[in-house]
Amino acid sequence: VLGLEESDDAADFFIWNFSEMPLIFATVIIGLIDGFNPCSLWALLFLISMIMRFKSRKLILLLGIVFILVVSFVYGLFIMGVFGAVTYILDYLLLRVLLFSMAFLFALANIYSFFTDKEMLVSISSKNKKRFVQKIRDRLYSQNHLPGLILATIFIALLASIIELPCTAGFPVVWNSMMAEQGIGFAAYASLLSVYLLMYVLVELILLLFMVITFSKMHMNLTYGRSLKLISGMLMAYLALLLLMGSEYINSTSYIMGGSSIVIAVSLLIAFLFRKKLKQKK
Repeated sequence: VLGLEESDDAADFFIWNFSEMPLIFATVIIGLIDGFNPCSLWALLFLISMIMRFKSRKLILLLGIVFILVVSFVYGLFIMGVFGAVTYILDYLLLRVLLFSMAFLFALANIYSFFTDKEMLVSISSKNKKRFVQKIRDRLYSQNHLPGLILATIFIALLASIIELPCTAGFPVVWNSMMAEQGIGFAAYASLLSVYLLMYVLVELILLLFMVITFSKMHMNLTYGRSLKLISGMLMAYLALLLLMGSEYINSTSYIMGGSSIVIAVSLLIAFLFRKKLKQKK
């Protein structure tokens, strides 16, 4: 259905096929960076802050997990849908360039947001945030029983998933292009997708557990959010460039592992120097 070829068992892929390590490493890195998405984190943190009025750790944990599961399920479907399109696009040079341009545009939008503190394409706008907040309040404040709260949380998670897709669309495009370039089988793809989604929700799970244990609210720091956009934008641009250059580069351990590490380190340095410069101006 997804256009994948038949393959050996997924376990064999991970244990014995060391030539595929760049794919596994790239999946972990891309999924983890994607999981630091300010849009998704903002939605989760706001949801939990609203649920805390019930003063129940068990309820917060339950509804938080429901939210994360729904978001990851919807995002997983979106990623598989992107793969179906990418599989055929890579066979044509012009479409391949267009695919690179799309991913690069998302990357530039994130980098632009960091330096200007203005949104170009990929963020929850203030207008959408107000609508989102109002819908959350309406849904949660009108529910006082568990079944209603679960249904309200599912609704909110679906709404958040739709709103956050523009924030993250670039990474699934790049990651699926890498998978299609390798021509991996269904079992390997399913395994790597599971790793991707696990990394994607890992940050949210950690934050959820922290809030359950400490019973304290958390909010998205603007400086933190801007730094995340710079890191995700630069990494996305780098991986998109490797994709455009061809399989020799996208399948290289040194380019994927070493290059990605350098890009992340440089991004952190730029973010630090930029914040320091802003403080000096003030």
